[in-house]
Amino acid sequence: IIQTYIEKGDTLLTLDVSFDMPVIYTQIQGGEITKVPYKEKWKFPIDDFLNRINENTKMIMLTSPNSPTGDIIAEEHIEKILQKAQNSAVVIDETYASYCGITHTHLSDKYENLIIIKSMSKDFAIAGLRLGYIISKAENISNIRKIVAPYSVNSIAATAGVISLQDKNHCQPFQAIV
Repeated sequence: IIQTYIEKGDTLLTLDVSFDMPVIYTQIQGGEITKVPYKEKWKFPIDDFLNRINENTKMIMLTSPNSPTGDIIAEEHIEKILQKAQNSAVVIDETYASYCGITHTHLSDKYENLIIIKSMSKDFAIAGLRLGYIISKAENISNIRKIVAPYSVNSIAATAGVISLQDKNHCQPFQAIV
């Protein structure tokens, strides 16, 4: 996703502290990183975050629940960000959403710039296979597919993913939000 939306000089906006891989991928692309720090322990700094969105912000990366803090970003904050950053891709990493029972997938119908990523490793107990999926508008998916390598998922992971989707009882506690 970062390869699709970040070019040299573009800015990725995220929290300080959060999962660090988006920062590494942005640096590889030659992008700049703006990290908004928490002012209060694990209380999302919505005003500071909104103030940092500008014309150079090409992507916003949110993780909810956040890794490693566990902070859950309120939907009203996410909607304010989506509305202000209409010219930016807003990515919500919901890798751990199944553990808190809160998802924002329903917002993907409303916002053109929203991209939600989820992990089958966590949701379907197939950790280590590095398998996930994206929920977004068709145009975003099409743009991302232009960058993805044709064999980016190995056959064992793909087979495990298909079998997990077919096994209704495999991860029954998570079925409500997957």
